[in-house]
Amino acid sequence: MRSPAQLALNAVARAFPRVGLELIWRRARRSDPTLELADALVRDGDVVVDAGASYGLFTARFARLVGPAGRVHAFEPNPARHARLRGLSAVVHPVGLSSEPGEARLNIPVIAGRAHDERAQVMPGEGITLATLDTELGDDRGRVALAKIDVEGHEGELLRGAAETLAASSPALLVEIEQRFHEEPITAIFDQLAELGFEGSAITADGLLPLAQFDVERDQLSQAGGELTSAAYVNNFLFVRPGSAAAARVATASASASGSG
Repeated sequence: MRSPAQLALNAVARAFPRVGLELIWRRARRSDPTLELADALVRDGDVVVDAGASYGLFTARFARLVGPAGRVHAFEPNPARHARLRGLSAVVHPVGLSSEPGEARLNIPVIAGRAHDERAQVMPGEGITLATLDTELGDDRGRVALAKIDVEGHEGELLRGAAETLAASSPALLVEIEQRFHEEPITAIFDQLAELGFEGSAITADGLLPLAQFDVERDQLSQAGGELTSAAYVNNFLFVRPGSAAAARVATASASASGSG
Protein backbone atom coordinates (compact mmCIF):
# COMPACT_ATOMS: atom_id res chain seq x y z
CA MET A 1 0.00 0.00 0.00
CA ARG A 2 1.26 3.47 -0.84
CA SER A 3 1.94 5.84 2.03
CA PRO A 4 0.24 9.27 2.31
CA ALA A 5 3.58 10.87 1.41
CA GLN A 6 3.84 8.76 -1.75
CA LEU A 7 0.29 9.59 -2.76
CA ALA A 8 0.96 13.30 -2.22
CA LEU A 9 4.13 13.19 -4.32
CA ASN A 10 2.33 11.32 -7.09
CA ALA A 11 -0.36 14.00 -7.12
CA VAL A 12 2.28 16.72 -7.44
CA ALA A 13 3.96 14.78 -10.26
CA ARG A 14 0.69 14.56 -12.17
CA ALA A 15 0.05 18.29 -11.87
CA PHE A 16 3.66 19.51 -12.17
CA PRO A 17 5.69 16.65 -13.72
CA ARG A 18 9.20 18.09 -13.51
CA VAL A 19 8.86 19.32 -9.93
CA GLY A 20 6.99 16.24 -8.75
CA LEU A 21 9.39 13.77 -10.35
CA GLU A 22 12.36 15.61 -8.86
CA LEU A 23 10.81 15.35 -5.39
CA ILE A 24 10.04 11.65 -5.91
CA TRP A 25 13.64 11.06 -7.03
CA ARG A 26 15.14 12.80 -4.00
CA ARG A 27 12.93 10.87 -1.61
CA ALA A 28 13.55 7.51 -3.31
CA ARG A 29 17.31 8.08 -3.56
CA ARG A 30 17.63 7.88 0.23
CA SER A 31 16.93 4.15 0.09
CA ASP A 32 17.68 3.22 -3.53
CA PRO A 33 21.39 2.82 -4.37
CA THR A 34 20.62 2.65 -8.10
CA LEU A 35 19.38 6.23 -8.08
CA GLU A 36 22.39 7.36 -6.08
CA LEU A 37 24.69 5.66 -8.57
CA ALA A 38 22.89 7.22 -11.54
CA ASP A 39 23.43 10.66 -10.03
CA ALA A 40 27.15 9.95 -9.70
CA LEU A 41 27.60 8.68 -13.26
CA VAL A 42 25.74 11.29 -15.34
CA ARG A 43 27.34 14.68 -15.95
CA ASP A 44 26.63 17.96 -17.67
CA GLY A 45 26.72 17.65 -21.46
CA ASP A 46 26.29 13.86 -21.54
CA VAL A 47 24.15 11.88 -23.96
CA VAL A 48 22.04 9.41 -21.96
CA VAL A 49 19.58 6.68 -22.94
CA ASP A 50 16.49 5.82 -20.89
CA ALA A 51 15.17 2.55 -22.34
CA GLY A 52 11.82 1.78 -20.78
CA ALA A 53 11.21 5.36 -19.67
CA SER A 54 7.71 4.66 -18.29
CA TYR A 55 6.37 7.77 -16.55
CA GLY A 56 9.69 9.58 -16.73
CA LEU A 57 11.37 9.33 -13.32
CA PHE A 58 14.83 8.66 -14.77
CA THR A 59 14.19 10.76 -17.86
CA ALA A 60 13.42 13.87 -15.81
CA ARG A 61 16.44 13.40 -13.57
CA PHE A 62 18.78 12.70 -16.47
CA ALA A 63 17.56 15.83 -18.28
CA ARG A 64 18.35 17.90 -15.20
CA LEU A 65 21.82 16.35 -14.87
CA VAL A 66 22.92 16.67 -18.52
CA GLY A 67 21.60 20.23 -18.87
CA PRO A 68 21.08 22.13 -22.13
CA ALA A 69 24.41 20.93 -23.54
CA GLY A 70 23.45 17.28 -23.20
CA ARG A 71 20.70 15.08 -24.56
CA VAL A 72 18.41 12.40 -23.15
CA HIS A 73 16.88 9.79 -25.47
CA ALA A 74 13.75 8.37 -23.84
CA PHE A 75 12.33 5.15 -25.30
CA GLU A 76 8.82 4.10 -24.33
CA PRO A 77 6.34 2.10 -26.44
CA ASN A 78 3.29 2.78 -24.24
CA PRO A 79 1.28 5.59 -25.91
CA ALA A 80 -0.26 6.55 -22.56
CA ARG A 81 3.16 7.77 -21.40
CA HIS A 82 4.24 9.82 -24.41
CA ALA A 83 2.59 13.16 -23.59
CA ARG A 84 4.24 13.35 -20.17
CA LEU A 85 7.64 12.33 -21.51
CA ARG A 86 7.52 15.02 -24.18
CA GLY A 87 7.32 17.63 -21.41
CA LEU A 88 10.57 16.51 -19.78
CA SER A 89 13.21 18.06 -22.09
CA ALA A 90 14.03 14.74 -23.73
CA VAL A 91 14.06 13.30 -27.24
CA VAL A 92 11.11 10.91 -27.04
CA HIS A 93 11.16 7.76 -29.17
CA PRO A 94 7.67 6.16 -29.10
CA VAL A 95 9.01 2.68 -29.79
CA GLY A 96 10.11 -0.47 -28.03
CA LEU A 97 13.76 -1.43 -28.44
CA SER A 98 14.59 -4.84 -29.85
CA SER A 99 17.01 -6.74 -32.08
CA GLU A 100 15.31 -5.65 -35.32
CA PRO A 101 12.49 -3.38 -36.52
CA GLY A 102 8.98 -4.75 -36.43
CA GLU A 103 5.76 -4.85 -34.45
CA ALA A 104 4.78 -6.39 -31.13
CA ARG A 105 2.11 -6.38 -28.46
CA LEU A 106 2.56 -4.57 -25.15
CA ASN A 107 1.14 -6.70 -22.35
CA ILE A 108 0.16 -4.54 -19.35
CA PRO A 109 -0.73 -6.67 -16.31
CA VAL A 110 -3.78 -5.77 -14.23
CA ILE A 111 -3.38 -6.55 -10.53
CA ALA A 112 -6.20 -6.00 -8.04
CA GLY A 113 -8.04 -3.98 -10.66
CA ARG A 114 -5.13 -1.60 -11.37
CA ALA A 115 -3.08 -1.56 -14.57
CA HIS A 116 0.64 -1.73 -13.81
CA ASP A 117 2.20 0.09 -16.76
CA GLU A 118 5.66 -0.17 -15.19
CA ARG A 119 5.52 -3.97 -15.58
CA ALA A 120 4.48 -3.96 -19.24
CA GLN A 121 6.18 -6.62 -21.36
CA VAL A 122 6.86 -6.84 -25.08
CA MET A 123 5.09 -9.92 -26.47
CA PRO A 124 4.52 -11.37 -29.96
CA GLY A 125 1.67 -9.59 -31.73
CA GLU A 126 0.78 -6.14 -32.97
CA GLY A 127 0.06 -2.71 -31.54
CA ILE A 128 3.48 -1.14 -30.90
CA THR A 129 6.49 -0.38 -33.08
CA LEU A 130 9.86 -1.98 -32.48
CA ALA A 131 13.19 -0.45 -33.49
CA THR A 132 16.89 -0.90 -32.70
CA LEU A 133 18.91 1.43 -30.51
CA ASP A 134 21.61 1.63 -33.18
CA THR A 135 19.15 2.98 -35.75
CA GLU A 136 17.27 5.33 -33.45
CA LEU A 137 20.32 7.10 -32.00
CA GLY A 138 21.84 8.10 -35.33
CA ASP A 139 24.95 10.24 -34.81
CA ASP A 140 24.63 9.93 -31.03
CA ARG A 141 25.65 6.25 -31.20
CA GLY A 142 29.22 7.21 -30.37
CA ARG A 143 28.41 9.67 -27.56
CA VAL A 144 26.36 7.69 -25.05
CA ALA A 145 27.74 7.97 -21.51
CA LEU A 146 25.09 5.86 -19.79
CA ALA A 147 22.10 3.72 -20.72
CA LYS A 148 19.46 2.76 -18.19
CA ILE A 149 17.59 -0.34 -19.35
CA ASP A 150 14.31 -1.47 -17.78
CA VAL A 151 12.43 -3.59 -20.31
CA GLU A 152 10.93 -6.45 -18.28
CA GLY A 153 12.64 -9.45 -19.83
CA HIS A 154 13.48 -8.03 -23.26
CA GLU A 155 17.08 -7.16 -22.36
CA GLY A 156 18.73 -9.71 -24.64
CA GLU A 157 16.86 -8.55 -27.72
CA LEU A 158 17.58 -4.90 -26.93
CA LEU A 159 21.30 -5.60 -26.55
CA ARG A 160 21.43 -7.40 -29.89
CA GLY A 161 20.08 -4.26 -31.53
CA ALA A 162 22.57 -2.03 -29.70
CA ALA A 163 25.87 -3.65 -30.69
CA GLU A 164 27.15 -0.65 -32.68
CA THR A 165 26.28 1.78 -29.91
CA LEU A 166 27.97 -0.32 -27.23
CA ALA A 167 31.07 -0.72 -29.38
CA ALA A 168 31.31 2.97 -30.23
CA SER A 169 30.46 4.46 -26.82
CA SER A 170 31.36 1.89 -24.15
CA PRO A 171 28.72 3.43 -21.89
CA ALA A 172 27.87 2.52 -18.33
CA LEU A 173 24.81 0.26 -18.33
CA LEU A 174 22.26 0.29 -15.52
CA VAL A 175 20.11 -2.76 -16.25
CA GLU A 176 17.17 -4.23 -14.38
CA ILE A 177 17.28 -8.03 -14.84
CA GLU A 178 14.80 -10.33 -13.12
CA GLN A 179 14.55 -14.09 -13.32
CA ARG A 180 10.74 -13.97 -13.08
CA PHE A 181 10.62 -12.48 -16.58
CA HIS A 182 12.89 -15.13 -18.13
CA GLU A 183 12.46 -18.82 -18.88
CA GLU A 184 16.21 -19.30 -19.24
CA PRO A 185 18.65 -18.43 -16.41
CA ILE A 186 19.46 -14.72 -16.35
CA THR A 187 23.12 -15.68 -16.44
CA ALA A 188 22.55 -15.79 -20.21
CA ILE A 189 22.22 -11.99 -20.15
CA PHE A 190 25.37 -11.72 -18.04
CA ASP A 191 27.21 -13.91 -20.56
CA GLN A 192 25.88 -11.86 -23.47
CA LEU A 193 27.31 -8.69 -21.95
CA ALA A 194 30.58 -10.40 -21.08
CA GLU A 195 30.97 -11.37 -24.75
CA LEU A 196 30.59 -7.67 -25.57
CA GLY A 197 33.42 -6.84 -23.16
CA PHE A 198 31.39 -5.67 -20.17
CA GLU A 199 32.03 -6.62 -16.54
CA GLY A 200 29.11 -6.54 -14.13
CA SER A 201 28.19 -5.91 -10.53
CA ALA A 202 24.92 -6.31 -8.68
CA ILE A 203 23.71 -3.10 -7.04
CA THR A 204 22.91 -3.83 -3.40
CA ALA A 205 22.09 -1.82 -0.31
CA ASP A 206 25.68 -2.44 0.82
CA GLY A 207 27.27 -1.32 -2.43
CA LEU A 208 28.42 -3.02 -5.62
CA LEU A 209 28.63 -6.81 -5.43
CA PRO A 210 30.85 -8.57 -8.02
CA LEU A 211 28.65 -10.50 -10.41
CA ALA A 212 30.37 -13.77 -9.49
CA GLN A 213 28.99 -13.36 -5.95
CA PHE A 214 25.40 -12.74 -7.05
CA ASP A 215 23.13 -15.71 -6.37
CA VAL A 216 19.76 -15.65 -8.12
CA GLU A 217 18.18 -18.03 -5.61
CA ARG A 218 19.33 -16.06 -2.58
CA ASP A 219 19.04 -12.56 -4.07
CA GLN A 220 15.79 -12.89 -6.03
CA LEU A 221 13.87 -16.16 -5.96
CA SER A 222 13.93 -16.70 -2.19
CA GLN A 223 12.46 -13.25 -1.50
CA ALA A 224 8.80 -13.37 -0.51
CA GLY A 225 6.82 -12.85 -3.68
CA GLY A 226 9.81 -11.22 -5.33
CA GLU A 227 8.92 -7.95 -3.65
CA LEU A 228 10.65 -5.01 -5.31
CA THR A 229 10.31 -3.03 -2.09
CA SER A 230 12.52 -5.45 -0.13
CA ALA A 231 16.09 -4.19 0.35
CA ALA A 232 17.28 -7.79 0.06
CA TYR A 233 15.77 -8.20 -3.42
CA VAL A 234 18.56 -7.49 -5.94
CA ASN A 235 17.42 -6.79 -9.49
CA ASN A 236 19.57 -3.90 -10.70
CA PHE A 237 23.00 -4.35 -12.21
CA LEU A 238 25.85 -2.13 -13.39
CA PHE A 239 27.99 -3.09 -16.38
CA VAL A 240 31.07 -1.25 -17.66
CA ARG A 241 33.97 -2.00 -19.99
CA PRO A 242 37.29 -2.10 -18.09
CA GLY A 243 39.45 0.87 -19.00
CA SER A 244 36.55 2.93 -20.36
CA ALA A 245 35.57 6.44 -19.32
CA ALA A 246 32.48 4.92 -17.72
CA ALA A 247 34.65 2.59 -15.62
CA ALA A 248 36.68 5.59 -14.46
CA ARG A 249 33.49 7.34 -13.35
CA VAL A 250 32.41 4.27 -11.42
CA ALA A 251 35.80 4.14 -9.68
CA THR A 252 35.49 7.81 -8.73
CA ALA A 253 31.94 7.30 -7.44
CA SER A 254 33.01 4.25 -5.42
CA ALA A 255 35.95 6.09 -3.89
CA SER A 256 33.71 9.02 -2.99
CA ALA A 257 31.17 6.71 -1.37
CA SER A 258 33.90 4.97 0.63
CA GLY A 259 35.31 8.28 1.78
CA SER A 260 31.96 9.52 3.00
CA GLY A 261 31.09 6.21 4.68
